[in-house]
Amino acid sequence: VLYERGEGVPQDLAAALKWYRIAATQGDAPSQERAQFLMTQLKAADVNAAMDEAAAFVPKPTVIYANQAARS
Repeated sequence: VLYERGEGVPQDLAAALKWYRIAATQGDAPSQERAQFLMTQLKAADVNAAMDEAAAFVPKPTVIYANQAARS
C-alpha cells in the first residue's frame, strides 16, 4: 500500500504490484484485487518484471528468538 500511494517511500506501482502478488499468493483477497487493478495501469514489461520478482520471492527463515529480548 505504501508503494502504491507513495507514503513514506517514493511511489512505485511496480513494487506495489510485486508485494501485492506476494500477499495474494498467501490468500490475501484485497491484495489480489489491488494487483489486478495495478496490472491494468502498468506497461506490460513492468507487469512482467513485477510478477517475476514476486514469483522469485523466498522469505527468510523465521528467527524464533529475534524478539525475545524486547519481551524480557
